Amino acid sequence: IGCVQTALADQYVVARFVGHSGPILEADFGERIRRIASGSRDGTLRLWAESGEPLWVLEQGGAVVRTRFSRDERLILAVIARGTTEVARAFDLDGTMLAEVGGDRPLSAADWDPDGTRVLARYADGAGGIALLDRSGSVVTELLPESEDGTVQFSPDGHALHLTSRTVSIWPVDGGASIELRADRVAPF
Repeated sequence: IGCVQTALADQYVVARFVGHSGPILEADFGERIRRIASGSRDGTLRLWAESGEPLWVLEQGGAVVRTRFSRDERLILAVIARGTTEVARAFDLDGTMLAEVGGDRPLSAADWDPDGTRVLARYADGAGGIALLDRSGSVVTELLPESEDGTVQFSPDGHALHLTSRTVSIWPVDGGASIELRADRVAPF
């Protein structure tokens, strides 16, 4: 039965991506540009052609736990684990590093905004905080929520951040007043 399953599986394989020496932790597909970015526990970030041909390999000095193309698919954000924290690096499609976030302050999370023009970084250095950075790594906005734990993400339109921990906070990215929803203040339905 195993031979039959293998033969059937091979029949539908479009391309094989061979090169990482450790488990692949994440891959992202650039649909319009027909490229795949992959990150591995082996400490490499790789860019592949849709055919499986490797285009470049970059050593990162730690497990590459997240790979994300910007919305316009011209940049790649790689999140690299360093012990219990992370650093994020932005690369162009030639493999040139454009910016690093978290080198001086360790991160717990990073991702592109919906437009792919800014990077959201959540710090894990005890002081907490969230920064919104432009593509060069310069800080555009900093927020200081009351808690370091929980999740943070952009609203679909990119105009607000949703922070969830013991409360849910909505922060406008332009620096306006935040809205907080607390479990102890929610009226029953």
